[in-house]
Amino acid sequence: MAATDEGMNNSKAAEETAKEAKKAAAKKAQAKNKSKPLSTSNTVLDTNQQLLIRHMKDVTDYGGLERDAFSTLVNPGIKGTDAKLLSYHGPPEDLVSKMVKPAKGSAFVHATPAQLSILEPLLRFFIVDNKGNEEEVYFSDYALEDRLLKLSSLRRANSGEESMEKVAQRGSSVGIERFAWEYHNKHEGDKIVQASLDLYFGSLSELVNLNYLKFLFTNGLKQVEAPPVGDSTEKTRLDDRLQNLSKEIADKTKLLRPGTSASKTKNVEAAVEKIKDNFRQLKVAVGWAVPAGQRSELLRLFRGGNTTSSADAGTDQNGGKKLENFLSGVKGTQKVLLLNLRTYDIEFNQNGSIKLSIQYVASTDNYLSRDSSDVLGANNFSAGTLNERQIQIRRDLIDTEKVWADGYLGYMLDYELQMNPKGHYVYLQLDRLRYESDVLTAMIHRRELENERESRSGADDQMKLWRSFEKSVGSVYKHLKLNIKSDRYSVFLEKLVETNSVYVLSTKFDNTGALVLAKPSRAKAKEMSDLKKWLKDAVDDASSKEKKKEGKKDEEKNFKPGVGAVKLGHSGVSTRNILYTRLGDIIKVAMEIAEIRDDANFILGTWYPSQSGVPGYSSKSPDEYEMIYDIPISLEYFGQFFYKNVVLPELDEWPFRKFYTSMLDMVTQVLNRVTNYKLRIQFGWTTFSTYYDIAPPAGILDEYHLNQTQTNINNEPYRSQRPVETYYVLYAKQLSHRNRHGNRTKDEKSGIYHYAIGASRGLAQEFNFKAQDVPQFQAANIEASNAESLSRALILPQDVDIEMIGNSLHRNGDLVYVDSRQALGTFANSILTLGGYYRVVKSTHTITTAGYNTTLGCVFERRTHG
Repeated sequence: MAATDEGMNNSKAAEETAKEAKKAAAKKAQAKNKSKPLSTSNTVLDTNQQLLIRHMKDVTDYGGLERDAFSTLVNPGIKGTDAKLLSYHGPPEDLVSKMVKPAKGSAFVHATPAQLSILEPLLRFFIVDNKGNEEEVYFSDYALEDRLLKLSSLRRANSGEESMEKVAQRGSSVGIERFAWEYHNKHEGDKIVQASLDLYFGSLSELVNLNYLKFLFTNGLKQVEAPPVGDSTEKTRLDDRLQNLSKEIADKTKLLRPGTSASKTKNVEAAVEKIKDNFRQLKVAVGWAVPAGQRSELLRLFRGGNTTSSADAGTDQNGGKKLENFLSGVKGTQKVLLLNLRTYDIEFNQNGSIKLSIQYVASTDNYLSRDSSDVLGANNFSAGTLNERQIQIRRDLIDTEKVWADGYLGYMLDYELQMNPKGHYVYLQLDRLRYESDVLTAMIHRRELENERESRSGADDQMKLWRSFEKSVGSVYKHLKLNIKSDRYSVFLEKLVETNSVYVLSTKFDNTGALVLAKPSRAKAKEMSDLKKWLKDAVDDASSKEKKKEGKKDEEKNFKPGVGAVKLGHSGVSTRNILYTRLGDIIKVAMEIAEIRDDANFILGTWYPSQSGVPGYSSKSPDEYEMIYDIPISLEYFGQFFYKNVVLPELDEWPFRKFYTSMLDMVTQVLNRVTNYKLRIQFGWTTFSTYYDIAPPAGILDEYHLNQTQTNINNEPYRSQRPVETYYVLYAKQLSHRNRHGNRTKDEKSGIYHYAIGASRGLAQEFNFKAQDVPQFQAANIEASNAESLSRALILPQDVDIEMIGNSLHRNGDLVYVDSRQALGTFANSILTLGGYYRVVKSTHTITTAGYNTTLGCVFERRTHG
């Protein structure tokens, strides 16, 4: 009996030892995988997304984009648009700074007051169309050299009447009082670029001068009654505008019958292009210019004295090299703004003069915020889209007495009546209804101009009838969109699956409880088929209606996470295949469906995962960065996001800007959740307009190009035979821990300019420090600053506003270095945070008769020691 008990005890001891060994093995395996416990409070979908981020290093190593600079990442093949999506690969802090800064820019930034005094502000206005055609708007034609010579000749001939003629006059008493613009994106709904223009008119007759009415045609909408860009003022007469409208109506009328296709008929294709892209913008050239003069006089300002860079030290005693660098830097300040009118105010003064104040926003800002950039495809007129589908609608929903007999709607009603007299339905296309609405709108505009020409006043029954036709078309159009709402929602997700950029990550927990990851692979046909079915069910319109009927509040219960979903995070053998794609691939699909306007391009930057607490990235290599494009997104998680943001609110349109900011919110939450919001990451975006190529070789971000003098057509950066390209740049608000220590030479190679307090040269004139007023950001910076400091004192970081001599070198997202060491010593910089690296969040620029000034609003980013 005793032997038996002893054997049982030995067996139990062995069993306990085995259990302990098993637990030790599980802990070892868990440590090896560097996997923190996944949150159990979130849904399975959220858990899968967290797992992708926690193992992002393994995920991105497979299927990631090329890492040899970003020329390989240009995607000109996005269907339906020539707009580009680029992915940058380099230090996050370099992206915006390198992009907006000119070659040799430091020679201008650190110039002496005497050197800067020779410059004059540059401010020129152009009306441009979507093809790159442009015409300059001049202020006071009588100030032009050829006009002055003509006036002089007429006076000598005693021809006073001719000298005062008003024909084609370009404003003898019209001037610019003020032009101001700012880059700012503090809130998600804000436009990045806003501008205002104040014009002075000496009399009422000057206000209606057609030369200046062109400013009001730049609202980004179709302006068929406006003269083509480049036509002389004589062609802006009423008869010419009527002729333009008649041609536009004739072109569009070709599209009002079934069977006409833009892909079959060249003339029809041209008409569709006009409908889609007929817009115009105000282009403003701003910056500094060097007045014409003697080179020898300029050289005197650059001989001897302090040099603008260490590379020039001890060389070029005659100043030639320094002068060339300065002139190159000045030319680099010349930038272009593309604007759309938002609103305007008119102020009449007692002396008869008039002030016209016009408010503008960036052209692409305006476009991306409107329904014309709908990522659900409402404005996609490519072959095979839902806009070309035959959609059923009941006849009794159409007021047949308010239908234009010669239009598309009237033709189809008549056709259905002949084919099926007792039928209750008619089948229509959204794109044809859109064309009919455009034709009716143009006919109404033409009628208004004819009434103006004939001086007809009072009620116009014909216009009233056309307006009723247009209203009827709009009502039918709205009903048709409702009938295919579920299909429109499905298109986005189906396109995403068809991109061939869907991957699968197989995961399981083995017997020890350790998480095992298989190498990611492309999704197979069976997995793609199941995914398509799941996505179709996820956006089923019936579920949304049922939810409203029952009055349920829990959104997650209506969202099906897929059949056979296994909850991760527990021991035992369980397997889960996580289907995912990359953030950049989702944005590409949105650009394709929206057929994004060709001049609106996007650049995705990089970020430091280790600074955000993502496992797998060593703290010993804090500057290891990943591309934002490559952030993995679980398709189930994205399906949930799509369901909550689009299906539940039953959106009719989803403008690209709203989609983009919503995506960034989602990605930010996903990344911050990894560390329970202890190490926050923030993204920002800014805009940059240029004629230059962006991608290497020879692009703005090419290292070789950065060291060369920029040249282009006519040696004028603001004049070109090609349209201006606008790029939206997405960047992470992060800064290298190892490479940024306040070294001016190194920083300025990356476009991070240094501004010293108390310096006798340079652009900065005044530094106004102030305590941060955003509580969350303030708390994060206090924590970061005190963690770096040897002192235990509570230090409140200071933001700064910098008053500067006017320049166009900075915009939101840019980095600058405020150097207080010369004036206040190293203590102020390293301990009191008066100085260091700052990120520009707002830049305001003003040009008036008093001069050209710039104010930068900067938030504290990081201190430096020493």
